[in-house]
Amino acid sequence: MPQLTPPCGVWIRGSQHERSGRCRLSADRLTGAVLIVLVAALSLLGPLILPGDPVAQSLMKALTGPEAAAPLGYDHPGRSVFCRLADALRLLSVIALTAVMTVGLVCGTLAARLRHACGGPGAGPTEIW
Repeated sequence: MPQLTPPCGVWIRGSQHERSGRCRLSADRLTGAVLIVLVAALSLLGPLILPGDPVAQSLMKALTGPEAAAPLGYDHPGRSVFCRLADALRLLSVIALTAVMTVGLVCGTLAARLRHACGGPGAGPTEIW
């Protein structure tokens, strides 16, 4: 029977995998991690790199191409696409973090209540150790 290896980051204490340190990311996971880091960097550093108002309009610059002040150009009302993208990513990060924390809080609270209500040692799939 072939020996099954646990996924990256899940090691049994004292196992051969933990000692050898053979945890490598696949190309798909590495690409996903790099994209997440780039999106986070753009959302945090975007306003510092090119400060600007994402809602400021200039009809004289409508639909013009990239320039130093707007590396992604301008949309039809003349707003900088880069500033709008950085602002949207910042808002998206806050919304995603709030949603994850809310769902985690609700699920954790329900798991704790169910654990005590059932009188058992755990709440099934939420019990890790």
